[in-house]
Amino acid sequence: MTEFWEIMKDIASNFVQNTGLTIVRTIAFFVLGLIVVKIVLAITRSATLKSSHLDNSAASFIISVVTVVLYITLIIVLIKSLGFSTAGIIAAFSAMALAVALALKDSLGSLANGVIIIFTKPFKKGDYIQAGQYDGLVQDIRLFNTKILTYNNEEVIIPNNQILSSEMINYSSMPLRRVVVDVPIPYN
Repeated sequence: MTEFWEIMKDIASNFVQNTGLTIVRTIAFFVLGLIVVKIVLAITRSATLKSSHLDNSAASFIISVVTVVLYITLIIVLIKSLGFSTAGIIAAFSAMALAVALALKDSLGSLANGVIIIFTKPFKKGDYIQAGQYDGLVQDIRLFNTKILTYNNEEVIIPNNQILSSEMINYSSMPLRRVVVDVPIPYN
């Protein structure tokens, strides 16, 4: 019977020294990581939403990207803390991201162009623009498309990659515009 207790004592000691410390360390990393994520997100939110250089869509895009990156980093740290190799996980994630990028190349092109439109601001909501064959007032600028309202009261949704790949005229960018009116005058 004493041999049994000695074996159980060795198993418990081995568990506490190896596996138990790993579990406690992982839980501590998890709690500390959540606290760091919340602090960084609060700082990011306050910095982007109070910035006069960014509009709301750019601020929400930055907050979303930072959130995804922080949580992916936390998951990788937790997996590494448990003792697993992260090389295979990162390779699988990279392969999956490549497959998704190839499948959604047109949508990702519109997304990238949406980010370019949001940050470079060639036009803003309320501007009168001509993009390709459509002209009207910009109603909404989204990450994948832009919504304009024509003077015929038609709502046109144009993918952002078409807007940046064609000629675009922003009639509202300057305060004054010259209008040419041909007036026929008889010679006599």
